[in-house]
Amino acid sequence: FAVLHKQSTAVAVIKDSNAGNILTYDGEKDLDLIEANFEFSITNFLNFYKTFNPNNVNKELFSEYSAFAITKKLSVLLDKVVC
Repeated sequence: FAVLHKQSTAVAVIKDSNAGNILTYDGEKDLDLIEANFEFSITNFLNFYKTFNPNNVNKELFSEYSAFAITKKLSVLLDKVVC
């Protein structure tokens, strides 16, 4: 379960990989919305959790955003700049 700004790249990763549930917001103006929807969102997450099967997670998509994968992309870009 995550509470994320709607423009966060993590929103698509979590949704598209079927890795969890997200409550999104659009900045400070949505703080009341987070509070209003939090209980509903947590209930949805607990239902998701009860039936969660890690085999249903798109690990290939999820792994593209792992620390290893991001570090590799960063090192390639740094090599281009330095070399």
